[in-house]
Amino acid sequence: MRFAAIMARTNGLLQSAPLTDARSPLRSGASYASMSMLSRLAGALKGTLRTRAREPDAAPTVSPEAERLVVLAAEADGRGDHGAAEALCRQAIAIAPRSIAGWMNLGLALQFQGRLDEAVGAFGHALQIAPGSAPVLYNLARAHHAAARYGAAIGALERAVGAQPEFIDALILLADARTESGDEPGALDALRAALELEPAHRGALGNCAILLAARGELDELLALYRRAVAASPDDVSARTGLAITLSDLGRADEALEVAQRTLAAHPASHSARSIYLFTQLHSERLSMAHIAAEHRRVGSLFDSEAPARAQPFRNLRDPAKPLRVGYVSGDLRAHSVAVFLEPVLGHHDRTEVIPIAYSCVSRPDEFTRRMRPLFETWRDVTHLSDQALAQVIEDDGIDVLVDLSGHTSVSRLGVFARRAAPVQATWLGYINSSGMTAMDYRLSDAVLDPPGEGDAHGTEAVVRLPQTYWCYRPPVRIAVADANQAAEGEIRFGSFNRYPKLSPATVRLWGTLLRELPQSRLTVVTVPEGVSQRTLLERFAAEGVDAARIELAPRLAQHDYYAAFRSVDVCLDPTPYSGATTTCDALWMGVPVVTMKGVTPISRSAASILAGAGLQAWIADTAEDYVRIALELAGRGRADAARRLGLRERFSASPVMNEPVYTRDVEKAYRAMWTQWCSG
Repeated sequence: MRFAAIMARTNGLLQSAPLTDARSPLRSGASYASMSMLSRLAGALKGTLRTRAREPDAAPTVSPEAERLVVLAAEADGRGDHGAAEALCRQAIAIAPRSIAGWMNLGLALQFQGRLDEAVGAFGHALQIAPGSAPVLYNLARAHHAAARYGAAIGALERAVGAQPEFIDALILLADARTESGDEPGALDALRAALELEPAHRGALGNCAILLAARGELDELLALYRRAVAASPDDVSARTGLAITLSDLGRADEALEVAQRTLAAHPASHSARSIYLFTQLHSERLSMAHIAAEHRRVGSLFDSEAPARAQPFRNLRDPAKPLRVGYVSGDLRAHSVAVFLEPVLGHHDRTEVIPIAYSCVSRPDEFTRRMRPLFETWRDVTHLSDQALAQVIEDDGIDVLVDLSGHTSVSRLGVFARRAAPVQATWLGYINSSGMTAMDYRLSDAVLDPPGEGDAHGTEAVVRLPQTYWCYRPPVRIAVADANQAAEGEIRFGSFNRYPKLSPATVRLWGTLLRELPQSRLTVVTVPEGVSQRTLLERFAAEGVDAARIELAPRLAQHDYYAAFRSVDVCLDPTPYSGATTTCDALWMGVPVVTMKGVTPISRSAASILAGAGLQAWIADTAEDYVRIALELAGRGRADAARRLGLRERFSASPVMNEPVYTRDVEKAYRAMWTQWCSG
């Protein structure tokens, strides 16, 4: 057996099953970055490895016995018996010290065991035998990368790519190492090179999407996804990525059309299902009845694919016991879900609720590290299938399992379809029904889901928190201040919402307001540079608003984002996809917010927050009311620091910022759900 045959056997053992498409294309692919050492190791060794490396030139001949031992070692690694694999490789090397496959497999066995320095040494021996070998350099780089030695990894990977420019996996790992080293432009160069070789490569496209989206370079991202779909029309990851990018560019109808076609072609795809439903919430053309019907239809696909439970739950039916509450989320990071969840975790009464995290975060950040200690147990479960994760949750004895994602980018609804816990509820991540009968409850409030009306549209029982759905803790400490200087009589409106929320109806509404007050200006933050900004200005021009009155800005750094509120007198909420975090941020910075209630729960997010803060006067029922309220607020003139501080103090004293009381309300809701199960 030659070197190539042995290495093919080894690579076959390293290949994992295809990544579940229950995750967003923006999170999928060969992602190794920012994991704990063990997660990084698992990702490096069991990730998506479709290596195209050529065998080294003039590979040394080894004895048949050494070849046999290396094959046995590779099989042992495949079974997870890495200690046995190590021993077999050492036997092979003792017989044939120049066996490249022996040293390579030894390095892999050591790496699987977390012995990274020894693995580097083993790969170094292989490199001495085959200098310049791309596969050897690649594996050496993976060991360095797993040990967070990114400079050494970059050096080895650049040599590997130099020797074999078409080595896609080396390009992807090079991009990741450069990202970790702070060289995002270099990372993008590597990913672009990979996509030139294979436009629909899932790992390269997914990681490129992460970087381009974070930088707001959506025009290039759209072009990449269009090229990927053209190259591989049946690739569900490319098609769902195209739908997400169109949505992020504010092209809701196009996004919905692509998502609908993708689901029709791939009804078994979790991501196609969820992205189709998510894009519906951005459309102003769809009725609540239609949205509800489609959620039930698609939700039934999740329900029907999971086998019925064969055994009853082992949980003790004790209504008074401390509840083991599992939180499943891919957003335990710098994300609005984490902003609203963190205060609750900090105030959970551990005699009532024992919180356990099932984190699907592929790229942890500082917020992730801050949240970990707030849980009794933290499990990184990104690599687990839905079936495996459901089993882990059941083995953990979870009483109440809470979905914090719904039909968003890192959905794990397949776990809930498998009925992983006696009580299952959805909260925070998706302000709408899941459409699944396996989801027992949906937390809400009386504004998001008015009694009677809200109950008719979903599959879950609606549990309305008594005061508000929201619990806000300001992420930063920043003082309010006088409004920035402006021309005499000038009033500045503002929006800090995500660009996809700026629907045609929103632009028409704001255009009417700006025409009514000719001396006013509008600041819109988070509009991607390039085509998006030009398109938005054209849309306002069609409403009779000159571009000179519109100030646009891309996504801002955190401090600059909060400082920008000082230049705004009144914040305008979009429709039909209302703002939540941005509404709280504005009120915290002392800036009033005008909103208009719509027909869907998501269209009432800002209304729910304002009602919880006792600011119902700023909630409109019609477009005419919206304009009237905004004009009345503008008529008060520019606000000084004292007036802004007064609004901050009022908001701070409201139920939306009363963390202990809000947490007790959530715990009472969990207890009521659990008691109902116990009585059944």
